[in-house]
Amino acid sequence: MADKSQGRAVKKPAMTIKERRAAKRAKEIESGAMVTRRKRAERS
Repeated sequence: MADKSQGRAVKKPAMTIKERRAAKRAKEIESGAMVTRRKRAERS
């Protein structure tokens, strides 16, 4: 049991949630998905 919890603590995610979100946002801006989303929000 102790070994398992120790291993879990050592293992860190390659990308944090914040980093993953930032990368997603950058991709959306590049593809132009961000613009269409903004337009839709204004309409409703």
